[in-house]
Amino acid sequence: MTLKKSLIIFLCTLFWQSAEGQLLISDVKLESVYQSSVRDYLSNQNTRTNRFVDIEPSLAPDEDSEGYFYQVRSYLLEDSVHQIWDHYLHTKPKEAWNSRLISFGLMYSKTSDNLYYSDDKGEDLALGQILFLNLNLLFGWVNVAMAFEITHIDPVARVIEFSYIKGNYSEGKQRLELYESANGHTRIEHSSYYKSSSLIRDLLLYPHFHARIIDNFHRNLKRELRKKKDSSSVQ
Repeated sequence: MTLKKSLIIFLCTLFWQSAEGQLLISDVKLESVYQSSVRDYLSNQNTRTNRFVDIEPSLAPDEDSEGYFYQVRSYLLEDSVHQIWDHYLHTKPKEAWNSRLISFGLMYSKTSDNLYYSDDKGEDLALGQILFLNLNLLFGWVNVAMAFEITHIDPVARVIEFSYIKGNYSEGKQRLELYESANGHTRIEHSSYYKSSSLIRDLLLYPHFHARIIDNFHRNLKRELRKKKDSSSVQ
């Protein structure tokens, strides 16, 4: 066998092993995903692609956001920007997205090619994580699944971006920017770029429910930080 043929066989073997090692959506243990909306969402996503690594964000950080609706909300926190940034970065997603309005269903990491369920320890926030969540709306009468991918983390500018994945009800991205205020506290600018196939949803429903959800998200992280501080003071 010539050296050229040997090299081709070797490269093909590496590619085959790499493809074989990639998790499939059909590999998900649905019995470990507690929300029926998320289970249904995964089943529908499986008709688009069966490989998690093929799931794509609907709006990448470097893509033009022209044509998307825009909404921004600000939050003031008394702790330093260094402490808040560290907290947002190192709080596990299943803890960050855990409230009466929103709950964590499943996470896939493109970096480690691992799945994390709600009973698992999970990872800190990182690029390439795809989170599948359940939105509890209208006092539980309506449950809607959504998914987004962490697409950008800038520790210098203190920016986090995550994009709704393609095939979501709404497409676009959310951007968190952390600033140090004049009194040494922290201001968070949470910007949202969104659009869907329904103008009614974009103009009437999305702004209202999205505001409630992200308010709840930041309130939840604030509560988690208080719990950490109380725990450390006891020790």
